[in-house]
Amino acid sequence: MDSFIDQFENNIFSEVSLNDSRISGGQKQRIGFARMILMDKQILLLDEFSSAMDSEMTKKLVKFLEGYSANKIVIIVSHDFDVINTFKDRIYIIDQKLYLQDS
Repeated sequence: MDSFIDQFENNIFSEVSLNDSRISGGQKQRIGFARMILMDKQILLLDEFSSAMDSEMTKKLVKFLEGYSANKIVIIVSHDFDVINTFKDRIYIIDQKLYLQDS
């Protein structure tokens, strides 16, 4: 199966950075997601984790997260209600702007 990783000389062992022009925003998010899985932390904070991905990839990641996060604390920040509705133990909706005043 061809993937975007195949374009790199060292495949999965290639170094990439946030400013790497060889990969798209969605690919950067997928790499970040893979790194999160490898770290295997008990608390996951996902802030717009699929905002640059297409809907099919987002569905695949959400389906994966359903099983992967069974014994983890997952905090998802998203504008995509379909994403957060999957993890509906508690949903907090913030719909007002917060203004900070100088004291």
